[in-house]
Amino acid sequence: MYYSKVQRKKIEPPVKLIRLFKLFSVALQSFIEAQQDGSMDNIYLVLGDKAKDVTMKIPLAFIIGDNQGGDYIAGRTVCYGIWAKRLSRCCDATPENYSDFSANSCSFLHMADIMEMVNEERWEDLESLYQAQFWNPFFDIDYGASPYGIFFAACPPEGLHALEQGIFKHLLHEVLGVYLKPEQIVRLDRVVQSWVCNDRQRLFRSSNSPESPRLMFKDGISSLSNTPGCDRAGMVFALTIASLTRDGKAAFSRLDDDVTQDITYALEMLMCYWAWLKQDKYWSLDSPEQLETV
Repeated sequence: MYYSKVQRKKIEPPVKLIRLFKLFSVALQSFIEAQQDGSMDNIYLVLGDKAKDVTMKIPLAFIIGDNQGGDYIAGRTVCYGIWAKRLSRCCDATPENYSDFSANSCSFLHMADIMEMVNEERWEDLESLYQAQFWNPFFDIDYGASPYGIFFAACPPEGLHALEQGIFKHLLHEVLGVYLKPEQIVRLDRVVQSWVCNDRQRLFRSSNSPESPRLMFKDGISSLSNTPGCDRAGMVFALTIASLTRDGKAAFSRLDDDVTQDITYALEMLMCYWAWLKQDKYWSLDSPEQLETV
């Protein structure tokens, strides 16, 4: 059944999610059957030039999707305003956790616990977690040994939406929309725009250095509407570089030196984290060999 845009707005969010779950239950039926004991015994498996009869067990390990799609699948209320009761579909963190940087400030959700809440009709507990108050068809899926199930094993947070379309987006709005005034933003834009005209930069393209974020913005970095995630990383990078230049520092002159330093430091840390996420593999802190290499 199809709905117009106006009709969809009049449908309550829980009703939309119930209908989506009904679609999921149909789509997942054959996969659930394939996960049952004995359903994939004596399967003739061919890998390259080798083949053998095997007994297969296939847990659900990963679902590719965006942040909002992952929230729908996990049954989290799709709300990203400052009033949202829960910050992530993976854990029980609330807005109070924003100021708590300790490692154990929140706990991962265990799928069995949420299933128990639904079965026992503990609606208030589910509401406090921004969690759907009805059965999720993904509860019927086998996730192997992971106790987190659909909340983390199959829908983990990923860099694009958690960082580039998340933290970067809010940081740019905060710096360019709260801390700096229009006349200061104009000065900052001029700094970034001036780089395009520098020698050896005029014909430079982001594809020339695929491992680095975009740095050339001929229109400046203050236009934040309809900006893709990859460009937001470049805008944060450009803002970081600009804040260290003479003219860029002048744009922050109305702020206290400590505030300006904190902003620059936060920008640098985020870009380091962005680069770290791009690595093919990560070294262990307990490895003396890798420590010596670094």
